[in-house]
Amino acid sequence: MSSPNRMPSPIALRAFEAAARHESFKRAAEELCVTPAAVSHQIKLLEQDLGRGLFVRTSREVHLTDTGRVLFDACHSAFGTILDAVARCRVGDSRATVTIGLGPLVGARWLSPRLPAFWSRFPEIDLRLHHTSLAVDFRTSDMDLGIAWGLGDWPNVEAHHLLAISSTPVMSPGYQEAHGPFNDPGDLLGNRLLHQRDHQSWVDWFQAADVTDADIRHGTVIEDSNVLLQSAIAGQGVALGNLPFVEDDLAAGRLVQPFDLAVASQRAYHLIYLRGALRDPSLKAVHDWLLEKAHP
Repeated sequence: MSSPNRMPSPIALRAFEAAARHESFKRAAEELCVTPAAVSHQIKLLEQDLGRGLFVRTSREVHLTDTGRVLFDACHSAFGTILDAVARCRVGDSRATVTIGLGPLVGARWLSPRLPAFWSRFPEIDLRLHHTSLAVDFRTSDMDLGIAWGLGDWPNVEAHHLLAISSTPVMSPGYQEAHGPFNDPGDLLGNRLLHQRDHQSWVDWFQAADVTDADIRHGTVIEDSNVLLQSAIAGQGVALGNLPFVEDDLAAGRLVQPFDLAVASQRAYHLIYLRGALRDPSLKAVHDWLLEKAHP
């Protein structure tokens, strides 16, 4: 009979930890550069060695049993400790690089103005900002953290609320002077409305302002949110600016806000990362700093 203190195969434990973390044999295989069948085989060997099941398997996903969770917590902690020690021992690896995936709007108008404060506080950490309009996918990229737009219900990632967004009409002072006064939301009708991606945001704002039967499904549609705001700053029309992203422009007088009404979005920006990623001290430092700046 085998000794209860005998260490199971490290290969099997590594396969198990990756599968448990991803809740997927397929994604564990991608991380380990092996086939899903190889991951499944290692886990079956581990289950036979332990005499207990580690996963409840369904047709599309896997979930840990109570025994599996006990083992995962131990493996996750142990592998994290090893990785931290390896990072400290590597010659010439004294600086850390943290890659953040984010969209161009939140990157340009929220994160970039705060970067000098980050560099001053963490001179030993290099940031790599990967601007993308696509959803952050940790399975196909080398991102460490993501700032993602949505409801916060992404599978297999941790998500912390970062920024709430609300929309309000903005225009240049010159446009206001030439086309105003704007005393009532209905005064915007007949003006050149600038739309982002489609007309729905303006429809929602006018409904919130109790302006009914407004024919607003016309005007320039601009995909890029930064281009949209630059068009408003240049006096080309009225845009829906997202708070807090236009606060600096309002404070500097580049834009004006004719009405106090700002319509809150059901979606928000969230800080996302793979479970267990915060065991990296540099990544955790960036994570904590971002939340601190978003919720001072």
